[in-house]
This record gives sequence, structure tokens and C-alpha cells, in this order.
Amino acid sequence: MIRRIDLGVVLVLVLLFLACPAQGQEETVNEIVAVVNGEAVTRFELRNEMKNSPGSSPAPVEGLQQGAGADKERNVLRSMINERLLRQEADRLGITVSDDVVGDRLERIRRENGLSREELKQELQKRGRDLEQFRQLIRRKIKVNRLLNTMVRQKVVVTEKEIRGYFRKNKSEFLAPREVSLSLILMRDREKLQSLRAGISRGEKSFSRVARRHSRGPNAEKGGNMGMVTFKDLQEKLRDVVRGLEPGEVSSVFPFQGGYALLRLDQELSGGGEEAFSRVRDEVRKKLYARKVRQRYEEYLDKLRSKAVVDIRL
Repeated sequence: MIRRIDLGVVLVLVLLFLACPAQGQEETVNEIVAVVNGEAVTRFELRNEMKNSPGSSPAPVEGLQQGAGADKERNVLRSMINERLLRQEADRLGITVSDDVVGDRLERIRRENGLSREELKQELQKRGRDLEQFRQLIRRKIKVNRLLNTMVRQKVVVTEKEIRGYFRKNKSEFLAPREVSLSLILMRDREKLQSLRAGISRGEKSFSRVARRHSRGPNAEKGGNMGMVTFKDLQEKLRDVVRGLEPGEVSSVFPFQGGYALLRLDQELSGGGEEAFSRVRDEVRKKLYARKVRQRYEEYLDKLRSKAVVDIRL
């Protein structure tokens, strides 16, 4: 899923940038690790990005990381290449960001980090950066975000049919486990139980009273009430019976545990009907939209890569 670029974190990233390298390390950190349509990516830039990547430690200046570290380094470089491709495409399409927009975003970042204007300048200077470089970073992020809005997000359409189809196939992602409250009557005599059921259906007898007087099943003294249970935890035979019942409905007589039983569905929670769908429709749509945006994003990047000249030197 593509997340909308949150420029509120840009300040944190910039403040983590390394200071200028020592003279003896200058040649190594300025090594070119990739070229994207003629634009170089240096070792220094890659190291900075690695430091800003969660759960990472900087690579040794003297050489490449090995093993899993090398894989992470290549993944970060791939992300940097993608960012350059997107920024270059935004430039090609003439996407611009005004100074006013950049200034407004800069002010928001400053306020969110609780810094005065002078404190912001000082923090940037400590890392060898100035306010204009920070403005350009913000401008690039906004420009890429606008490109993605136009070429990816706005081209994704999610239909009602797709939403319902995704919900049907992935109910467990959106609904709590289905719970049911049941009452059970268990007897050995099938014919007598059928007669009692007929009386219950006609309203002549109470299910609870019949259970207390005749049932040999669990909780007979409580009218056969089994309480609220998770549907998936029921025995398969009971699940099959419950599937055909509406709340308040009594089942037909069925064989069970060496005798015969009646089951009443007293209550059902978190079912998958229209009411459940209505409760989670917006969540389902967001999930499906995110999946389609991700797919569209990957397709768009593949298209940019196919037209690009990229030389990776790691």
C-alpha cells in the first residue's frame, strides 16, 4: 500500500543526516553507487538513507555491508532509485510547487516539532545543512506526492461489486469471530421429542420449560441455555444445524450424542449479513483501495523503469 508522503517527518530525517565526512573518507563516501538517467547516487547519500531506515546501523565507510546488511543496503538503494525516477518524471511533466506551498509546509513542520525559527536554523546548521536545502527537500517530496496523486491514486476506482466480493472472501479480516447463544434439548425418545417440538412450534409449550422437564443435556435446569459460544468452537454437527437457523428459530429433531436433540438459536453476533457488511463497508473499501493503489504504483514504477537508464554499481 502506498502511504501518502508525510512531510511532517522530513525534519527528523534531515536532522539525522551525517555531518560532512572527514578528509580521509571523502573519496569513499563520494563513490557513485548508482546512476539514474544520468543522475548520480553517491555512497554518502546512501549512508544517510541507511541511517534513516528503521532498525539499521550505518555501513562501514571502508566497504559494503555483508550478508543481511548487504541485502538491506541494496533495498535502500532501490528505494532511492525509485524516488529519483518519480522526481524526474514529475519534472518532465512540469509539476511545480510554489514557494508559498513550501513555506506553509515548512512552518507546519517547525510547529509540529516545537521549534522556533532560529532553533530550526541552528539544528540544521549543526548537521551542515541550511534552510534552503531543507526547503528543496520539502519541495521534492511535495512534487512526488502530486505526481502520485495524478498518476496513481486518482486512477484507482473501487466498485461496489468489488467491495462486496472482497468482503465475502475476507470476512475474518473485518469481523470479530461469530458468536452464538444456543439452547439445547437432548432426549433418547425421538418420537416424544418430535411431539414436544410440535407443541413448541404451536406456542403451546415453552422451550425452556420442556428443557427443564425432559432434557438430559447440559444446563437442563437453566432451560438448556448453553450461553454465548464462538461458532467455530461448536461441534461440526451443531455448526451444520445453526447455519440453517435464524435468531429465535428452533431446529428440527436431529441425532446427537447417542440420542436426539432440538436446538434454538437465541442470539447471533458478528454475522456476515447485510448489517455486518454495512458496519465495515468503509473499512473494506479502504483495504481494497490500498491494495489496488499498491498494484497501480508497482505497475507505474515498472513503466518508468522500462524507459529509464539505470546503472547500479553495488
